[in-house]
Amino acid sequence: MKKSTIFASFLAGLLLFSSCETDRDDNPILNHPQSFTLDAPEAKVYDLGTLPTVNLTCVQPDYNYTAAVTYSVEISLNENLENSKVLSTKFNTTKIDIDSNELAIAAAELKRAEGAKDSDFPMEDDIYIRLKAELNEGMGTVYSNTITLKAQLIYIAVLPSELYINSGQAWADAPQMIPVNGASGVFWRMVYAPAGVRLGINTEAKESILGYTLNNNTDATVADDNQEFVQGGWYLILAKSAIENNKVVYTLTVNQPEVYLLGGTTNRSDDDMWKATDEVKFGIPATEAGSFVSPAFGKADEIRACVILEDYDWWKSEFIVLNGKLEYRGNGGDQERVRGEAGQQLYINFATETGEVR
Repeated sequence: MKKSTIFASFLAGLLLFSSCETDRDDNPILNHPQSFTLDAPEAKVYDLGTLPTVNLTCVQPDYNYTAAVTYSVEISLNENLENSKVLSTKFNTTKIDIDSNELAIAAAELKRAEGAKDSDFPMEDDIYIRLKAELNEGMGTVYSNTITLKAQLIYIAVLPSELYINSGQAWADAPQMIPVNGASGVFWRMVYAPAGVRLGINTEAKESILGYTLNNNTDATVADDNQEFVQGGWYLILAKSAIENNKVVYTLTVNQPEVYLLGGTTNRSDDDMWKATDEVKFGIPATEAGSFVSPAFGKADEIRACVILEDYDWWKSEFIVLNGKLEYRGNGGDQERVRGEAGQQLYINFATETGEVR
């Protein structure tokens, strides 16, 4: 009996020692809390147009040890955090100094999504904020409580990430312009404009009153008074946006609809195969339904095609036909390669965004 008692005591001691060993300072056990505290802000209206930062504080989640935590800021205009946005700036301390400009842009985008017009700003509204905390590799993800920040929302102009162009079709069918690779707020598009049409642009495919300055680099006359095309046909449109006095302004440039075949299929020297010259220019169709047709390939190689935009390298506006569909590079990386054989030609229909090699 005495031996059994001694053994049981010894076993209990081992278990206690083992428990202490697994939860020691150099090897703590991760606790996964249900939430953590984001402190309520000062009761005032935060003017996002004058304050450099909005300063908040929180209590680090109880992970059972002092950890390196990354905090993200999520905002919404309703307390259920529907249609929320996560700010791009992250924080590594419990002192959260949110850049007022970043907060204002995100809040204004949410307000516009609700139907607010630019002329509605400035306006006072509640911003609902919560934090997401996480450890390395997404471990220990936990959300704080939600706080309410009374704010004076302001309009802050931002360059568009999308732009649509209308050349006479219904606005719902207006095609999206193609981003020029790496050039923020710059787009291009090959369009067919019938005579008497005035181009329209918008950041979404619906009727717009966005104004623009029009430059014309073509032989076709564009009437000065109403900017209508006197001569119908295909045109290469370059759209540039810029911010002036906190307002986005647009410039459209009408160019000749020139498309070029470059690279190895041109069968030119290494120095010349990347030059856009008349010898490698596509034929231009007379009708909207027609196809742009490349010169015959001089040899079998990878097909490269593009339009040329002033001030930008050719590959920033290149495209290719994949499985019968016209694919633009846009802001993407190198596209999938397609080989052509000597004597074949590339056919592209910009109206239907289709094409083929034959």
